Amino acid sequence: MTSAWTPAGVLDSAGRIPGYFDSPWPAECDGPRRQRIPRSAGLGVGKATGLRQRSRTNGEWNVLVVLRAPGEVYMQYTNHLANPEKYGQVELIDAASLEAVRRSPRLPTGGHTWCTALVAHENGYLYLTSGNRCVKLDPYCAVVAEAVLPRDSAYNGLIVAAGGRLIMKNIERDAGQLTTVTVLDPDRLEQTGPETLVPENSMGRIAMDTAPDGRQFVYVPGSHHFFRFAYEPEAGALVADPGWQPRYRSAPDDVPGFTWDSCLADGGCWFLDNGDTEANAVIFGTRPFGQHLPPRGSAFRGFASSPQKLFQVALDDASDIRICMPFGVPRGWYFPLRPTTRSAGSRSHSTPQTGSSAASGTTKTAGWSCSGAGPAVSRCRWCCFLTLARSPSTISAMAVITLSFSMWSPVTNSAGR
Repeated sequence: MTSAWTPAGVLDSAGRIPGYFDSPWPAECDGPRRQRIPRSAGLGVGKATGLRQRSRTNGEWNVLVVLRAPGEVYMQYTNHLANPEKYGQVELIDAASLEAVRRSPRLPTGGHTWCTALVAHENGYLYLTSGNRCVKLDPYCAVVAEAVLPRDSAYNGLIVAAGGRLIMKNIERDAGQLTTVTVLDPDRLEQTGPETLVPENSMGRIAMDTAPDGRQFVYVPGSHHFFRFAYEPEAGALVADPGWQPRYRSAPDDVPGFTWDSCLADGGCWFLDNGDTEANAVIFGTRPFGQHLPPRGSAFRGFASSPQKLFQVALDDASDIRICMPFGVPRGWYFPLRPTTRSAGSRSHSTPQTGSSAASGTTKTAGWSCSGAGPAVSRCRWCCFLTLARSPSTISAMAVITLSFSMWSPVTNSAGR
């Protein structure tokens, strides 16, 4: 799938990302397109290579790691859900021992507990969302500035635009609550323009694409649709794109089945459905969020009754929606999507079912077929994801599958969607 918005083969890992620190991994998912491909040569693991693991337990909810200058590894975490004290924190850790070299103070969250975000900015500072706060840290983890964000919510999306401004979104499971996108100046953490309202409540994190002409677009997952907003640097705000609002939700409104994060690659927006779980209901059932510890295993108990579906929506045509059901097994559950690299000629580990029913609306395609990829396959970017299928009471199947972008062909669904 090619696109005027982002040509096939454009990767954040190809070089320095405007707005971000020049490192192999300056942000969650490696960059604003959320492709999760590090800018490095890899480990060079061979058949005779020995690997050793080192781990460290700190009792916190460890969220992510970013890289800044060579040798600088920063880890972000928030309090464990069982902890009555609510805070976020960042550590500069030793890459070999994993022990903390420097540590920020415990940062306020407005009482919320949720896994938020951290970026290494091109100006050398670190920025994180901590509950309903945005915090600016220097390389020694000292607080430089802090801002209270507009919504009494946790902010789980944080990306950097070209020019350095910070774009962030709050998370809301309740359809009666508002999700907005906020743009902050990186120097004083002041809003550069009004909040931008998302038409639906949103759980997943935002992504951003840069068109060949330099325009930037922010992609926001809603409860039923995906939305695109144009970033207007002069106004310091976002403007909705009414021509790109594909509907993905096929389940009735009383069956939770939203999407979380997306990945922008090969001219498409890639994402999964069936994202709600029993753990989410507990965490977001209070305000501030995360006042109660969900029961063990509840994160793996999803609410959706349908099979797991993988979507690809063309960035230049919102009606061009392709869908794959990797297993065709009811009660599929979601895990974040990511591409990675595989050598050409590899084969898939699973053959998806076809003929999936999906969201209402007109589309060019309603499903994909999948077959093993042979030596003729030239592309090497793959999407890998974990999906669970379970009976009403227990997990009955669990698999990790790998599907080549180039293996999937459109299947016409005469019944429409």
